[in-house]
Amino acid sequence: MSRVLADIFAYCKINRAYDPGFVVSQYINASNKIACYVAVTGQAAVLGFQSLKLAGPNNPYGVTPGWGFIGTYVVRDVAKKGIGREGCFTQP
Repeated sequence: MSRVLADIFAYCKINRAYDPGFVVSQYINASNKIACYVAVTGQAAVLGFQSLKLAGPNNPYGVTPGWGFIGTYVVRDVAKKGIGREGCFTQP
């Protein structure tokens, strides 16, 4: 998951954390996590992931508290090739 974020952030020239500790705290063990799914190949390589979180007060996206927000991250090489339809998602 860190490599997916690193790929996206490098391409978009975004300076944000993406190390494994960040991924664990923000996506896998986030206190407001509803679900997190990871798309993997048959060789267990991560192609992307999707995170669903519950919006709290003063969330960074301006989402109404109590609603959810979704983050979807995919390695650029497989973007728009249907990995979401392939059924290759699993809970981390």
